[in-house]
Amino acid sequence: MSVILTALSLFAKVIAALLASAGALLLWAPAWLVARMQVLADEAKATGSTGVSLERGFYRHHRALGLFVVLGAIYILYFLVFAYSPHAVQALLFAGIDDPISRAILGQLLQFLLFFGALLAYAVGILLAIRPSALKPLEQLAHRPVRIPGWQRLLSQVFYGRLIGAVLLVLALCLWLFGGPR
Repeated sequence: MSVILTALSLFAKVIAALLASAGALLLWAPAWLVARMQVLADEAKATGSTGVSLERGFYRHHRALGLFVVLGAIYILYFLVFAYSPHAVQALLFAGIDDPISRAILGQLLQFLLFFGALLAYAVGILLAIRPSALKPLEQLAHRPVRIPGWQRLLSQVFYGRLIGAVLLVLALCLWLFGGPR
């Protein structure tokens, strides 16, 4: 078990380093990053490149993918209903949190998110296995924020870029300090 915790701690440190580097870049030169994103978008538009498309393979093997999503959702639901020991999992996940109220709130939140996430995954898996075209509106809704130029305008403002950079640095520091066993 200590090998797994050490690996998770190392993974948290790597993620923290990546967040810190992105935050430092946004603090240092937010306008450069947004300008680079605009150049990449213009290059893709000029060449007619639609980017990487996973749709063909996704729709070709929709039954197998749907089955795997349903099996994963069933496993999570089984784990939560039958094989779940709340005290053991909370002791493992929240070992560094001494406040019992915070532990209880985080435990309930984790259960809630896992349960409804698994139910959503189950429904999506069934739709994917039976009729993947029913997910087309959801797919287009998921692609929509990428195409909205307002996000670029928001990030292109120096204040918001620096604010996001500062938030990323704080998140990286928290993850670095509290992201593993002590």
